[in-house]
Amino acid sequence: MNRVVPPLVFVICASSGIDVATDTPSVEGHWLGPFFQLTPATQATSACCAGVLIVLAAWMLFGRTGDSSVSQSSHDVWTRVLRLLPMTSMLFAFFWTRPHVYPALVIPWSALVVGAPLFLCVATLKRWPPFYIATAAAIAGVAVRMVHFARFSMDEGADMLPLTRSALARFVAGTAPYTHYDLPNPVPLTYYPLTWLAFLPAYLAHVDLRWTNIAAEMAILAAIVRAGKARENAPEQDGNIGTAFMNPADVALLAWSFYFLLPSSVYFDRITTAPVAWALLAWCVALSARESKYASVVLGLTAAATPLAAIVGPFVFVMWWRRLSLRGAVSRTGKAALVATLILAPFVVWSPRGFLEGAVLWFNDLSRYPGTTWRAYRPWQRYIGFGGLFWRAGLERALAPVQWSLVGGLTALFARKRARAGLLPSYVAAAFVAFMAFNSVHWPYFYQPALFGALVAIAVASPELTPRDLAP
Repeated sequence: MNRVVPPLVFVICASSGIDVATDTPSVEGHWLGPFFQLTPATQATSACCAGVLIVLAAWMLFGRTGDSSVSQSSHDVWTRVLRLLPMTSMLFAFFWTRPHVYPALVIPWSALVVGAPLFLCVATLKRWPPFYIATAAAIAGVAVRMVHFARFSMDEGADMLPLTRSALARFVAGTAPYTHYDLPNPVPLTYYPLTWLAFLPAYLAHVDLRWTNIAAEMAILAAIVRAGKARENAPEQDGNIGTAFMNPADVALLAWSFYFLLPSSVYFDRITTAPVAWALLAWCVALSARESKYASVVLGLTAAATPLAAIVGPFVFVMWWRRLSLRGAVSRTGKAALVATLILAPFVVWSPRGFLEGAVLWFNDLSRYPGTTWRAYRPWQRYIGFGGLFWRAGLERALAPVQWSLVGGLTALFARKRARAGLLPSYVAAAFVAFMAFNSVHWPYFYQPALFGALVAIAVASPELTPRDLAP
């Protein structure tokens, strides 16, 4: 079974689907937002897209692809196709950004629009390492983000960054950050401490807080490189060097480049604080897949940044159990819990009621934010997921049991597969898809952790990949 193709197809299809489901600039009720805002979003389209994501996630776990001997020229064709993949999202990003470029930047922007795609073409023809393409994608992606940071303030688009800025102001002033803020409507601080504390250096340096998101995106790239590092230096299996399609680590770099340049990725970095948690999740999965001794510490840091660590935790625990024994798994889990407790406990003690209402109940108590938002304009039925179906049927309280049953089932299946470290990223990605498809609240960027799990799955996969594997 080739384990590169299914996560590769998942990353391309899922990131593209997330992109067209992101209504940016904000045109409520329409998909294809980053491009033309043409297609109305309905409950049917949202549920169908969620179904497609689940099928693709299942393919990562159960799909089989055949191997065949092909000519080197065919290998070269498919290699060039993958190398040029980032150009598609790059052109979309340039097209979407063009109206937001200030007149003073037209000349350097035009040079970038011409030079970056030309560089990708030359890199493909000259067969330069994919790392060069990823570097070009990173530079172009940062440039696009800079344009949007200059054009739109932190206060436009969402209240996540203004909320973080207000919390940091209170924290620096020595007052409890877990309280309600008027932005302009009352909203509590909903993030775990390590998420908003990650923005503290930028806040103290009086730098745009969104540069922290760019740093987090680069940390995700570093996690993917780290995951593929051991495989990168490994010899080709069976000595079949001539028929190896491409190193999985290189495929992961190209897939990341495609994701990073999508307009939706630029938009999420402009309005959200989520990249911090994404980076920690990516590193947690990457280090666990490589059986690093530091995985327990990073799992603890992740748990201090986002409750989504609860999705990764069971898979890591089962892997440790099978590899080290129950005692070893409990020991490592205890170390992770200690790290998380040392970060969380001071804020819980400082403001227990504020922490409970913001970080625990705000999204989980359906009578609070989820219920009031649904009654106001029913947004959950237009974003990817099955939540809208449950809300309309009055079955929203059944969503949480479904979510955790699916995560538990996938964990049990992972245990039956002997909890091999190389399989962990695929199972984590599938668990995130299942969990978010049945979440009570839906935003397009909720599926991003599944993308990073799939990218790590590519990086750690078996190196054999043939054109036949990529065929429909």
